[in-house]
Amino acid sequence: DAAAGALSLPEVSVGVPGLGRPALGFEKLRIALDAVDVVKQSAAVAEVALVGARVVVDAKSKTPVPAIAKPAGAEAAAAEASAAQEPASAAEPAEPAKPWTWSVRKARLERAVVELEGGAEPLPIGVDAEIGELSSEPGSRWPVTLRVAQGEGSLGVDGTLAIDPLAFDGKLAIRELALAPLLSRIDAPAVGLLRQGKARAELSIGLATDLHVSGTLGLAGL
Repeated sequence: DAAAGALSLPEVSVGVPGLGRPALGFEKLRIALDAVDVVKQSAAVAEVALVGARVVVDAKSKTPVPAIAKPAGAEAAAAEASAAQEPASAAEPAEPAKPWTWSVRKARLERAVVELEGGAEPLPIGVDAEIGELSSEPGSRWPVTLRVAQGEGSLGVDGTLAIDPLAFDGKLAIRELALAPLLSRIDAPAVGLLRQGKARAELSIGLATDLHVSGTLGLAGL
C-alpha cells in the first residue's frame, strides 16, 4: 500500500500561437518520494527539484503568462456546456473526505529564467529558490531562500515562512537593482520618465498579525 522512489521528467517545452519561442519549458523536473501510503493517506517527499526552467511573462498583457492563456473560444464553449447541463437533484451532503497529511523535506528552483516582455528584447531575470521542511501540520514554519538577479543587480530573501496563518520572519537585501529596465515593462503612471536609478535595501521583515519593517531603503544614480 506504500510507494517510494523517484520520478523524473526531462526536456519539456510548451509553445503558444504567435510566440516565436517556447512560452514555458524546463530542463528537468525530479520528485523523490520517501513514502506514499494510500491507506494512511500520508505522503512524505524527500525532494522536488525544477532545473533550468524558462517562462515568458508579459506584464502589460491581459494574460501575463502566455503559457496559461485559454485557447480562442474556450470560454464560449464552457458557457454552452454549462447551459446544456440539467440542474442536479438535491442530495444529502456527503461527509468531508479525510485530509491527507504530507511533508516535503526540500523543494528547490535552480537556474530559472523569467523572460520579461515589453521592450525591444526580452529582459532575462534569473531566479533561484529553495524552501525546506514543508508540512501539512498546522502552524509549521518553513525556511526559505530566494535569489533574483537582473544584470549586475540582485534581490535576496532569507527567512522562515508560514502559510496558515500567514507569517514571515526574515531579511530582504537589494543590491544595485536597475529600476528603469523593469519599470519600462509594466503599465503604471509616469514609469517612462525614469531614465536610470538603482535600488538598494537592507530590511528586516516580520509579518504576523501586523507587519513590521526596519532597516534602510534607498535609490542611487536617480
